[in-house]
Amino acid sequence: MGEELDSILSEVDDVERNEHAPKLPSLCDKSKNPVAYVLYISIDQCPVKVFRRLRVPSNLRLEYLAELILVAMGWYGYHLHQFSKNGVLYVSPERFEEDWDFGFRMRRVNAMNCTVGDVLLSKGDTIKFEYDFGDSWMHNIRVSSIDDSPNADTTIRLLSGKGACPPKDCGGVWGYSELLENGEVDEEEANDFLLDEVQEEIEMFVEDIDKMIKA
Repeated sequence: MGEELDSILSEVDDVERNEHAPKLPSLCDKSKNPVAYVLYISIDQCPVKVFRRLRVPSNLRLEYLAELILVAMGWYGYHLHQFSKNGVLYVSPERFEEDWDFGFRMRRVNAMNCTVGDVLLSKGDTIKFEYDFGDSWMHNIRVSSIDDSPNADTTIRLLSGKGACPPKDCGGVWGYSELLENGEVDEEEANDFLLDEVQEEIEMFVEDIDKMIKA
């Protein structure tokens, strides 16, 4: 897991060191009052059940949710990613500024300028998250619960999960299926998941982002 986190943070750190780059915005949009969302995140059509239940504040910026998903799932983070819903793509600030279209021909929104609560309005609402446009790992994200009580816990936390992150650059769900059928990935490896270890990685990510923002 350490390599995945280092890869993601190094990308963020590269932006921070660039004197021409804008300062990183806060994790959450403080102009909006947060409520607690629990998101159920699963990999579509994956031959092994892989899911994460992640609690986040509703005012968490969507681009930071993307980074949290990469850490929670175990992806290295060196491929492109995007959210999609109702014909709109929510993309990283870099893709938005560079006007990278990749043939999607859809309206694009800077994912750093909107929050989880902006795109997921109520319990049961969903959005797609795609990682690695080559292998096309499609993640389904669904709001499983919302707590808007005055004492709601809005701290970012991984509540549960199952299944290891699929092998990187293996050809997507179909390539992963072949690896399993050929015995190149065994059942124990495919189901390896340690909740406490992943939660530690998430906490480290949040702490490091906070440090970069305050620097």
